[in-house]
Amino acid sequence: MNKAEHVDASRDAPQRYWRRHVGILAPLVALSVYPVLNLAGFCFDENRFLDRQATIRDGISAVIAYYPSIRFAYNKLPPGGMQLAHGEERRALMKYSDGIELEQQQLVPYRDVDEFRAVNPGCCSFTPTPEFDEFPATSFLDKATGRAAGFVNIRFLVRFRDSSGQLVSRLSAYSFGYTNCGRPMSF
Repeated sequence: MNKAEHVDASRDAPQRYWRRHVGILAPLVALSVYPVLNLAGFCFDENRFLDRQATIRDGISAVIAYYPSIRFAYNKLPPGGMQLAHGEERRALMKYSDGIELEQQQLVPYRDVDEFRAVNPGCCSFTPTPEFDEFPATSFLDKATGRAAGFVNIRFLVRFRDSSGQLVSRLSAYSFGYTNCGRPMSF
């Protein structure tokens, strides 16, 4: 090998090195971007990050839609992590939390999300785990695939008229799970 061929070969060596390694590294980088963006709340279907405030508004809208079906309210909420149960389980919790059973005609519904927020300032949060209700634990894989972004937790006043027609308020709370695209989680 003469001197000129040696110089040309030494110039090509770094290019061959990078071509070989880029061919290996590019797919690895591409595969790692997907879970990292999912963990950050990116929705690939809509090419946007999760809007937590819009998701909270959606959770409040769900409470307002469910509001006519509320049958129990509490003077104090059960301790964190205890399920705000339904039916007989809820009646058992009422003993703990001094809850009352309600009839639909007693309820005073919220007109919209803005009124709900005005009556319940500081009502809502978006957290990685639910504060109310019991949900199955979300795994790292659920978060890395975008199936579990977090939970909207809503603590609010249930407004109703008592037997004398007076407006009374008691507590209730719900948690809703959401995906990175702001859709309700399915368990």
